[in-house]
Amino acid sequence: MADASSTTTVPCGGTGRVRTAYRCRAYPTPEQAVMLSRTFGCVRVVWNRTLAARHARWHAERRSTSYAETDRALTEMKKQPDLAFLGEVSSVPLQQTLRHQHTAMTAFFQKRALLTYKTHRDGRTLAMVDRWYPSSKTCSACGHLLAMLPLGTRHWACPGCGTRHDRDVNAAQNIAVAAGLVETQNACGADVRHEGQPSVRSAVNQEPQPARVGIPRL
Repeated sequence: MADASSTTTVPCGGTGRVRTAYRCRAYPTPEQAVMLSRTFGCVRVVWNRTLAARHARWHAERRSTSYAETDRALTEMKKQPDLAFLGEVSSVPLQQTLRHQHTAMTAFFQKRALLTYKTHRDGRTLAMVDRWYPSSKTCSACGHLLAMLPLGTRHWACPGCGTRHDRDVNAAQNIAVAAGLVETQNACGADVRHEGQPSVRSAVNQEPQPARVGIPRL
């Protein structure tokens, strides 16, 4: 069930009309709460498995995956004994998940293609790193890895060597080394060295580690 806790009337420019917005709160029954929880769980499973399959195919074949292919894969998932529970919820939210993911991936590849074009045009190099690569919280001078670094922290001092870092500059220096764009680097950073023709380089996925000495060239 639901209730309307308040209403707000908003003028619409100079048209003389108004819009009324209602603020509502839903209270699902225990049965509905269980079904919602089950559906959200199934959505997460479909999202994670589909995303993993997309990444595996891209790295193995350099091919993107269409929505139709993910939809067929969802049908196959439901046939697997360990994923039979996917058939216990409505297919609508699961298919919507695939659509949203496909839209997001399409936008990502379009942006990547545009950046690649512009870097080639301008004689620069586009470096791609894994989303989990700890570029911001790794000291570019000694390699010390912070356990955590809040997004609001823009400057920090390395507890290992005392070097003070600008968050974004430090991340850029680490990415340059990880992508193989520079040979060596000190606390002040180093100029990016282009290797051959402008290109796209991908850094190897690097899981967080307690600490390490130096940042090896990957």
